[in-house]
Amino acid sequence: MTNKTTIDAPSQTVFCPAITYDYRVGNGKYGLALFANRNFKKGDEIFSESLEFHFTDVRDGDSLLLDQHEKASRKGNTEVPQFVPLKYEALEVTHGAVMLKPDPMNESAGSERWGLEVPGMFMNHSCNPNVTDYPRCAETGVGYAARDIQMGDELTSDYALDFYYDAHPSFRVCKCGEANCRGQLAGFRELNDTEKKKLLPETTRYVQAMHKADLGEGLPVKKMERPCISRTTTPRKDNEDGEVLRVMFPGPDTDEGVIVKQDENTQKFGIYAIRDFRIGEEVYNFWSTQWPLLDNNGVPVPVDMVFSEPTANNHPKEGTVVRINPLERAPQDEDGNYLFCGWDLLASHSCEPNIVYDFNDEEEQWRTVYAAKEIKAGDMLTTDLNTMRWDRSIYDYLGTGECHCGASKCTGTTKGFKFLSPKDQEERKTMSWLHKTPPLTRTYDEDGEGSDSDSDSDASSVNPVKALAPYVLGSFEE
Repeated sequence: MTNKTTIDAPSQTVFCPAITYDYRVGNGKYGLALFANRNFKKGDEIFSESLEFHFTDVRDGDSLLLDQHEKASRKGNTEVPQFVPLKYEALEVTHGAVMLKPDPMNESAGSERWGLEVPGMFMNHSCNPNVTDYPRCAETGVGYAARDIQMGDELTSDYALDFYYDAHPSFRVCKCGEANCRGQLAGFRELNDTEKKKLLPETTRYVQAMHKADLGEGLPVKKMERPCISRTTTPRKDNEDGEVLRVMFPGPDTDEGVIVKQDENTQKFGIYAIRDFRIGEEVYNFWSTQWPLLDNNGVPVPVDMVFSEPTANNHPKEGTVVRINPLERAPQDEDGNYLFCGWDLLASHSCEPNIVYDFNDEEEQWRTVYAAKEIKAGDMLTTDLNTMRWDRSIYDYLGTGECHCGASKCTGTTKGFKFLSPKDQEERKTMSWLHKTPPLTRTYDEDGEGSDSDSDSDASSVNPVKALAPYVLGSFEE
């Protein structure tokens, strides 16, 4: 039995960092734009240190939540809003990204599938762009520097690589100002033959299929299918009041060795390994930022985390909803601010966990998780919630707070670090239960292929003290 109920199309907020190590959102000549936040060499991946995701469920009344908009405003000396309204029309006026949905019956080349990309949707057009998706393909959403880019330069792309036609009246005249400006902002179909021949290899599969169909060399492409995604919400618990914000957030990347899935019996979501990990090995990275919604007293309130379009078949489908209560499991920074960590918040509890965190640098938006013991493919990933929270007793639905994890080191409670015995506190601070092992190092052969090997060190690859959440460590030392 599912714990979700369908309601009448609630509005949705899409999480989008306003500033990362790679870029910042700011005001350009024609509205919001993306600017480089560091230098790039030709060929560098543009968003390698940023969240990237695609979503197709766009409706009037939705909005983008520009996380850290105040920081982006200060960096660019301009006003960046916290929320940006979204409309379905945005898909049709060059902000959208068109993908080709396969036809299982092979009666067509596929069907149009429109969506929006974070953060690429903020890139303005240029006939001489400094960001390209080639040599992969524009459909992957991975951007590369087409030439050297300096910090502060606006990041631009060529819309003709993504759109076959675009006849919207607001975007007919191109104002990029480049020497090779084509004079009009239109899709690939409107280019001359020389331009088509030059740019065709860099276009999406959708554009290539449309072009072949026009030439009579391929099957037709079916017109746009508007996604039919049922917007759901999790029912509120007794006495749970206040607005629950729907926040769209991406699941694990395809490069991660983990997936998020729902247990068929308990209906609870968890994180599972899809390959083996050795003790001390990096398991995954996750995005961390301050909690996006507070009540009038400054207390963080629950959110419905909505998964964006999956990057692999075994990840949760777009529109999958999980209620996240920060008082239940969210860690806190050294100032006591609750942290929103996306799907990482779905890790289950164990008093003898198989993953630990490195909270070494609080300025970093990416956090790293390491294997605290040998992990096999299929294992559920577990963390010790008592190391993440100083006092969980303030969570109204904790109940008795008794722990029944069954671990040999079970403390009998999940109320938080404050409620552990001095012996258990010290053991978790020093992680004395974690067997020391040589850290893994990455070596590369002449062909650039990497492999893991042990170093000569006897130290653990995880600094034990930094495995405690900052607020827990600060409270314990006081």
